Amino acid sequence: MSEHTVPGVVYVMPGHTEPANLFDYQGPLVAAAGEPIEYALFTDAASYGYHPVVMLGDLDVVARSWRNTLLTGADLIDGGAFLQTPDGQYRPADPKCLAASLNSQIRTALGEYDRSVPGLVLY
Repeated sequence: MSEHTVPGVVYVMPGHTEPANLFDYQGPLVAAAGEPIEYALFTDAASYGYHPVVMLGDLDVVARSWRNTLLTGADLIDGGAFLQTPDGQYRPADPKCLAASLNSQIRTALGEYDRSVPGLVLY
């Protein structure tokens, strides 16, 4: 946490006594010292010259403060969930269809960005 400032899934927010499940929590997240979280993995990547891109995929159905804070500084691409229904339930996927869908989304994502800047793509 001290390196990337984004708390894990269960976290006691400064000023609170009970842990919060951050997949359910809605509201601003703060770091251990109580300050707002403004920097994370992707802001670091950008500061080193990378263009951070995140394909939301199954994170799309995790529309919570934790996810948004974790992805601070990245360009988000909404391609739809691969292994979850819109209400967050698991659904199995055929491996060949999953691979084809991922390949298509990665190609689409990379095609939209300046290739003279190195990219950091996360799915």
